[in-house]
This record gives sequence, structure tokens and C-alpha cells, in this order.
Amino acid sequence: MHVTESKRLVRVSKVLAPNFIVPGIKKDGKPMCLADFGDAPFDLVLPLNNLAPHIETRASFPAAAPTAAALAARAAAAARAAAAGASSTADAAGNQSRPVASEDGGSSDYRPTDDEADEADQADEHGMQAGGDGDYPTLSTADIERVRAADAAVSAAAASVTAAVDADADAASSSPLDSRPTTIEDFFSCVLGDGFHYMDRPKVPMHHDCKKAYFVALRNAWFIFDSAKLEQVKAVLRQKGKSVEEIEAMMYYNFAYFRERVPRVVPPPSVHYLRVRAVFELFGPLCDAETGKPLFNETAWKKANSLLNEILAGNAADGSYSFYTQKLDSRGQPAVDADGLELYLCNRGTNDVENVHKQLVTTWGTWCVGIELTDCLLREWRHRFNQRVSERRRLGYPKIGHYDTWLIDKLQLLVPTPSSSSSSDP
Repeated sequence: MHVTESKRLVRVSKVLAPNFIVPGIKKDGKPMCLADFGDAPFDLVLPLNNLAPHIETRASFPAAAPTAAALAARAAAAARAAAAGASSTADAAGNQSRPVASEDGGSSDYRPTDDEADEADQADEHGMQAGGDGDYPTLSTADIERVRAADAAVSAAAASVTAAVDADADAASSSPLDSRPTTIEDFFSCVLGDGFHYMDRPKVPMHHDCKKAYFVALRNAWFIFDSAKLEQVKAVLRQKGKSVEEIEAMMYYNFAYFRERVPRVVPPPSVHYLRVRAVFELFGPLCDAETGKPLFNETAWKKANSLLNEILAGNAADGSYSFYTQKLDSRGQPAVDADGLELYLCNRGTNDVENVHKQLVTTWGTWCVGIELTDCLLREWRHRFNQRVSERRRLGYPKIGHYDTWLIDKLQLLVPTPSSSSSSDP
């Protein structure tokens, strides 16, 4: 690689993110990360968008706020800035504070290990689309600060569920959303919308500074972890030597680890509405440093408003139904990880049926078949699909290694029983 207008030669004197993949450099056809270059110091040619100004006080991961009150104050300040249509300088810096190798080798981002990256890939294979419920390994420091501010705003909104709406504050808000209802009744629907498709309704610019932070904050507002299970997982991580900051970093960069071990719920409308609305009001007006355009345009605000009405109607809340079952191992027994934590499967949303749709479209999309053959194919596919699902989810279900279950029935009939034995038998 050569030094150009968009690339610079950088001396790396200390490596804090060894798994950071260096763009444009490969060895034997495979991308190289900083750890592949050996001990520091060494020189690299890096794109400008991978660099950020060196700051002596920058930590390897942004320090957590000391108290909830401090987070709430930060959220209130961010909300006031958003209402005024201001774009902070932190936002502009955030566009350049992606995983970096600066002059001192410093990196403002925690990077996932190979195992963590594999889990993220597996989540993508199972339909966890970016922007919905997946991992975000390139969140910047500014992104994390925005998410923290949003989490504080969500917590403050949830705490005010039983409180009366401040009419003056609501009127002073520049939010294009409808006025908040003074009271919210909890309705629950038997037919629920898919969480990802709900969250994806307000379309946002692909390269906006706040896009990643917005989706992470919206995910945190949409779902609530089972507090007891979450604390159990965190206790195990603390026993393994991880600090509070490292656990928080894992929740940002390796979310699949927690999603597989901790059930989540979509709360009732009285809680859900205020949590999601707080994210819309905080992120919607934030402007991109390069284009100066807000995250939400007029159409996005209308979609967000429609989504909030869906929440009020009870079309998103879980109610009393649980979508989680414990995974089964290869022997058909309840699965746990190496630390003894239970592993869960979730059938919330449309991920399960998307597989069925793909099979149907692939088989009959361009293949002209008659009614009789179609009926036979559908019965065979249904039989095989049900058997595979039973092997994965039904405790103690036998794995026979094939789909011809009627052969097992015939073998069972060949086994003699006392009642089938003839009296003339020796």
C-alpha cells in the first residue's frame, strides 16, 4: 500500500485492539489483524477514516457513568440539544472514532475475540439482521455515549409510568410525534408483529453518524432482560475475572452471548410506549456531521408515530406468553455452556417461518409441477421438517439417522411379545 491523499503512514507503538482487522492487507488470501504484525512498534499505512486525533486521557473503553443521576442529567442535556437541532462536536468526532491505530497505537474500541466473532456470524445465519438484533463490533466511543444517554432517558421514562404527563414540557418539545397520552391502558393481542420489522419501519440513512447507536438504543428499549438471569450471567463473568467495564463492553460487542443465555420480554404498552418514544425523541433530530441532515426525515417521523400507535394497541407486547425453550444437546438433554449456564432458543418473530418461505419459493418459484406431485412434495417436506424440529426441541426425542420412520414401526412389529406367542411354541 502507498501513502495517498486518503491514506497515511502510521507508527503503532502500542496495541490495545489486537483483533482489529487492517483494511487492504492480506496474507495467503486472508485478512490480517494487528496481532499478526508481532510486537510493537511497527509501521502501517491506514485509511484516514480509521484514524482519530490522539488524546492522552482516552481509555480503552469509555468509563461507565458513576450514578444513574449523572446518566439522567446527560440524557436531559442531549435531549435539549436535539430539540434545538444542534449537532455536537462529539458527533463529528464520532464519525472518525471507529477502531483506530493512532500514533500511540491507542484504540477507543473493544474488539471481539475470534470466538465472539463466530457467535456473531452464527447469529447472522439465523436471521439476526444488522440493525435489528445483531452485534455491532464497530461502535465508536461517541456511539456508546449516545446509547448510554438513550438508556438513561429510557429509564427515566419508565420511572415516570405512573406519573402525570408534564403538559408544559410536552408542549415545549419540538418532536413531530403525537402528544403523549395522559393514561395508557395495557392491551394485549393474540397476533403479534415481528420485533425487527417493527424497529425497521422508520428508515434511516445508511451512513448516518448515529445509525448504529440508534439501533442499539432502540433494541435496549424494545426488549427487557430477565433481571435474575442477567445477574446470574454477570456473576459468572465476574468470577472469571472480567471487570464491570469488560462486561458492559461484551453487552455492546458480543450481544449474541447474552441473547443466548438470558431471556427477554417485550413489556406491556404502558411501559413499552414511553421507552421507545424516548429513543425516537432523542435520536430523531440528531444531525450527521457530514451531510447536516437529521436521522429522521418527515417520512421516518410518520412511521415512528404509526409504530407508537401499534404499541399502544398492544400489537407488540409479549403478554403472559413465553417464547423461550431450553436448547437440547446431541443426546437430547437440556444444553448448558462450559460455565453451566442454560442455553435458550427463542421463537419470537418471523425467523422460524422465513426458512419455510425460502424452501417453498425455491422449490416452486420456477418449477412447474402438477397438483399431485405438489401434494406429495409438501407432505414429504412437512414430515422431514417436523422430525428435525422435534429432534432439536422435544426432550428425549430419538435421533434415528433417517426420515423413514415407518421402518422403525415395522421393526417394532417384528419383536415377539408374550401375547403374540403361540401355545405350540417350544
